[in-house]
Amino acid sequence: MTGSDLRSFVSRTTALISATPPSTGRETRAWIVDPLLETLGWDRYAASTITDTAVEDAHLEYILAVESTPALFVAVEPYGRDLSEQRARTLLEAMAWTGVDRALYTNGHSVAFFAGTTDADRLLCPLTSLPDHESSLEHYTRAAASKRLETDTADAVARRLAVNRSSVTESITDELVTVGGETYRDEFETAADRLLDRLVVSFADNDAERFEPDSDDVALEFTDSSQEHPQTDSAAVSRDPTEDELSGGSVDETAPTANTDSDVIEGENTAETSSNESATEPEPSEPATDSTDEDANTDETKSDPDTEYVARFFNDRGSIGAVGHSQSEQALVSVADYLFERGLSGITVPWSPDDDSVPTLLNDNPQRATGDPMASPRELSNGLTLETAGDAESHARIAEALAARAGLRVMLTGDWESPE
Repeated sequence: MTGSDLRSFVSRTTALISATPPSTGRETRAWIVDPLLETLGWDRYAASTITDTAVEDAHLEYILAVESTPALFVAVEPYGRDLSEQRARTLLEAMAWTGVDRALYTNGHSVAFFAGTTDADRLLCPLTSLPDHESSLEHYTRAAASKRLETDTADAVARRLAVNRSSVTESITDELVTVGGETYRDEFETAADRLLDRLVVSFADNDAERFEPDSDDVALEFTDSSQEHPQTDSAAVSRDPTEDELSGGSVDETAPTANTDSDVIEGENTAETSSNESATEPEPSEPATDSTDEDANTDETKSDPDTEYVARFFNDRGSIGAVGHSQSEQALVSVADYLFERGLSGITVPWSPDDDSVPTLLNDNPQRATGDPMASPRELSNGLTLETAGDAESHARIAEALAARAGLRVMLTGDWESPE
């Protein structure tokens, strides 16, 4: 693809639209989207191309692949219909879950390009301005994808499993039914679905888990190509992705980005952690106290940048989100806060799971049901108090008990593996 290719595409397309604008989604695809994909070097008629499918609740018109490995998601609205922030959100969630780190979303008038799976960079521009962003669009071509993707890696396997999840689940279920009988089809399907959950997570890079689907950071705003570093305090980050970010297939996490709920995954931005650290850190001129020395030797006191406790949640349809932290105690707090937004709200306190080792897990004050003080109480965002005493394995059991109470499944990954 060259600048002249883009200019030629824009010239032909704008002339066509001026004469007869597309009136349906099919015409938008045939007259605008298909020629755009061809300009970028993609063959939408290739045997590896998947059309009109859904991935993680995101409807996709095309999934374009390199040697059967999904490389680009394409979502299309009919010409004249606005791009939907909700659909953009589900598209980003699908990218995060599958590891597919390139996508475009268009209505034939505007085109939104997404790069990365965590705090994905976004470029939104009118169709007529595409030639102004030639260097960025180069990273969405088939030639660039072919150079960047290695089709025999674990990440490629994760992409293929995630995108073909429905057909793989159906195939496994059918095989199990031939052995166990049709009576147990539902049980076999559930087991196959959970197996694929675990396989995708185990094969995927951890970074592919970190998009928070409920984030508001999906506002669609036009990119100002004259503004090199747009402000990032708005709901959207709309800028041309840098060469380093796009060539690497991920976003530079040190670059300025909008504040989103996904910060909880990184585990470094909680106000409570900051205040605790500042309170225990001695002045340079003063000797460290005994309590500080003791804290320094405690695994859970300081955040270790090399550790990560991630909890991914699933309902009957699949993955619905994830939270995490570099400390298992704080990760447990994030799990509780997340679940109280999604099904745990009807709980009556004081509450404890069916586990005698945890006499009282939740209460409206930092006390157990017996009146004794909790060993390590932490206040949640809804005002309730959570008992967080114990090690990472104890926190894992509590996280699973909370998820079960909320009617969800949880998969614990990273340094915080499920004890199952």
